[in-house]
Amino acid sequence: MKRLRNDAASAVDLGWMGALNRAIRWCLFLGIIGFIVAQYLPLIRKNQALRENLARWETQEARLSGQADDTAARLRSLREDPRTVERAARERLQLARTNESVVNFVTPNSPTSR
Repeated sequence: MKRLRNDAASAVDLGWMGALNRAIRWCLFLGIIGFIVAQYLPLIRKNQALRENLARWETQEARLSGQADDTAARLRSLREDPRTVERAARERLQLARTNESVVNFVTPNSPTSR
């Protein structure tokens, strides 16, 4: 027995109505795709901005971590090394040992215009 195909429906020529029907289907399809893209575009932009902020914060965190390590090393040397304490006292407090004199170099003020 032969199988009958339903070619009768596909063989009907609708003319310009068929072309209009296909055009409307394509427009609906593209409209739905456009709607979906329009809904997700702000989320994509927000995600990109958040990623940029995260990268900036990670860079800042790495810089601050390095500064914290430097400060911890400096504190450790001030606690454990008496020469570091002596050097800091000489520089900041202008202290000197006996039989030493302290010389301060002062830059002159810039001349003011009269």
